Parts: sequence; structure tokens; C-alpha cells
Amino acid sequence: MATLYSHTFADYTGTDTLPGTFYLSGLATGGATHATVSSITVMFYKSNNGEYNMRCRIKDSDGNWGDYSYEDVTWAGETTQIITFTFANVTAQVSSNRFEVQVSKNTGPPRTTYTAHDDDDTYFIVTGTWEGILPGDPINPIPIHEATEITSYTLSWENGGNTNTFDVYFRPFGEFFEKVASDIVGLSISIKEFLYGSHYNYGELYLWCVIAKNAQGVNHAPPSGFGAGYGGTIWEFNARTFKPPLPIGVTLDYSGDSDDEGFGEPIGTPIGENAMLAVRRLVAAANDKIWYESI
Repeated sequence: MATLYSHTFADYTGTDTLPGTFYLSGLATGGATHATVSSITVMFYKSNNGEYNMRCRIKDSDGNWGDYSYEDVTWAGETTQIITFTFANVTAQVSSNRFEVQVSKNTGPPRTTYTAHDDDDTYFIVTGTWEGILPGDPINPIPIHEATEITSYTLSWENGGNTNTFDVYFRPFGEFFEKVASDIVGLSISIKEFLYGSHYNYGELYLWCVIAKNAQGVNHAPPSGFGAGYGGTIWEFNARTFKPPLPIGVTLDYSGDSDDEGFGEPIGTPIGENAMLAVRRLVAAANDKIWYESI
């Protein structure tokens, strides 16, 4: 079993006397939803003499207080006692990233106040195993979100933690998401083979996301349709735009571009045959093919 929590009383919130409920915060990492607890060790100071039966319980995974664990303790004068309560692998709730633990007296003399020792030696120690740790969200996509003029067909990202494999979903603008990679262990894929004609359309918007997976589940349910309601991050980029040189005497008028897509209307009168031939040949040299045509 690992140490799930170890703190001085300066690090916890709740009461500082018994009986009391202690909120042991800052515990869970990586999205843990609960933990299997095997023991809780607590140090307390008390000024009364006597023999006591102390008890401890944990809020379980259903949000209810579990069964008590009992320990006999004898105090003699102003002493500090270290009490270890053992549990038969209680599944404890982790709510708002914290445990809730109660420690109190079961039997013993009256007028008992157990005060948390106020130096660095006062502590709770919780041992057990984290459970339900979901994978972290993938980070640092390439192309970066909202990148433009993209020519590379490689999509890559970094592991957000606690992840075994990835699924990748991709879609051109106006189409539904499609899974293009499943259960891969690497951090990149080539999207070229999934594109119509194995190439980007000039200026088109593309969207993609990565689902992280481990034995506990996924970081988010995969997107469906256009991705509305998806709980994770959808990244997007624009492929390069086709911008051949304009013939001499021709400019682009953007005043009628209601969609703000950068498609201007050519205006003016081209001057010279060579300029027209250059434009024609550049237009024909698209999609990995070249045609030559005489005018």
C-alpha cells in the first residue's frame, strides 16, 4: 500500500479537537474518484490521564460514513499518542479532492478534549491505493489551435498523464467527426490517407480531437456528429490558401466577401500575355499534378 496522504495539522481544514471531522485536502491526483484505504495514523495530544477506546471512520464511496475502526489508548499526563486505525480495505470517497475522516472517543473518562498537537510532528497519515484515476487531457497540439496556412499532414500532441492509448477523431468543416486512429500508443498520426484525394482543400477548416484511454476509462466520451456537447477540447486549423500572383493590372476586391473568408473578386484588366499564362499554369499545378496548355 502507498501513502495517500501525509500532512501536519497546519495543512488540513476542519476542527482541531475531538470528536471532530477532518477534511484531508489536497489528496487525489490525476482525477482519482475514490481510494482503497488500509490504515489511518493520527497523532494527538491530551492532558487527561486514563484509558480510552478511540474510534475512526471514513466516508465511503457512496457518501455514507463507514464502520468504525477502534483502538485502545492510555494517556498519562500531558502526552502525545500516535494511534493507527486499520481498515479492511475500505473504499473511501474522494469528494472535492479530499477525504472526510472522523475521529472520536468511544469509551473512557469524561471531560476529554483531544487537541491537535501544533508542531510539525502532528500529522495524519493515510495509506492505501488510489482508484478510478482517469487519463489526463492530451496537450500541446501541432498544428496549434486555430493555426492557418497548414501544409503538413501530421497531427501530434503530448500525453496529459495516466494514459495508455489514444483514439483520434477528425473532420473537415461541414462533415461529421470520424475516428481515424484507434488504440495507438504513439503521439502522432498522418491524416493524409483520410483526406479526399489525399490532400487538403485550399483554405478549408479542419477539426480534430484526441481521446486518452486507460484501464479506468477515457478522459471524455468521444465526439459525435459535429461535436456539439463534447466535453473535451476540439482543435482546429486552416489549410493553406491558394494565392497565385495576380496579372498586372488586376487586384482583388473584398467588399463583397460577406463570409469574411478572404476570397476577393478580381477586378481590373490584365495586361500582357505572360501574366495570364503564369496564372493559368499555377492554377493547373494543383493537387500534385501539372498541366501545360497553350493559349
